[in-house]
Amino acid sequence: MTEKKKPGKNILPGLTLILLIIAVEVYFPSLVNEQLNKAMSVYFYTTEKLDIGHKTWPAGKLLMGNLNNFFIDGSQLETKRFKVLKLFMEADKLKISMTDLLLNGHFKPIKGTGRIALSISEKELDRYLHRFFIDDPYNEIQFRLLSDGPRVEGVKDGESLYLDCIFIVEKNRVIGLSPRKMVVSGSNKTAMDNLEKVASFALDLGSLGIPFIIDELSIQDDVLYVFGSIE
Repeated sequence: MTEKKKPGKNILPGLTLILLIIAVEVYFPSLVNEQLNKAMSVYFYTTEKLDIGHKTWPAGKLLMGNLNNFFIDGSQLETKRFKVLKLFMEADKLKISMTDLLLNGHFKPIKGTGRIALSISEKELDRYLHRFFIDDPYNEIQFRLLSDGPRVEGVKDGESLYLDCIFIVEKNRVIGLSPRKMVVSGSNKTAMDNLEKVASFALDLGSLGIPFIIDELSIQDDVLYVFGSIE
């Protein structure tokens, strides 16, 4: 006796597969975008603007952590140690740890190809110098961005001083100072100590959470511009 097949029994697996595909193609990209924004908030406290995007199709690639046409476009980004005026990153291809993103909320690029550009104001560099490197409660010493490089100058404990430098890059993402000319109008030990502290200035852009290699620095209109390639 032939067993009668229940209506719809054979279409359930196919329907389930269709619903799964729809969920991946529609819901998963939205989930990834939401997690990306949450992950970047770990690095940036307050923002005037922060747009993050990528090509969402085919969503199957997202499951493997492959982001195509990825970009970050932000301004007035406050990090733990300094503020970025503007930041723009674009990567044709970016591989991230999708497990870390979805389970831990971490944005961890593994490899990619692209470019990044950001800017930091003279005022912010001066604030950073005073906050982490020198003891100057009355702001008698100023960090300045000149066309031929950075200069630190002022009057401290009755002694005038200035330090002409060039920017250097260490460990791919750390911006430091290399002194060219150092002048102190006297032999005040405190002033000399301050110059040594200034020379130890280091701005670690690795705190942005984006793996890149700085390949160009330029100064224009009291702003430091940083350009780099995505690793």
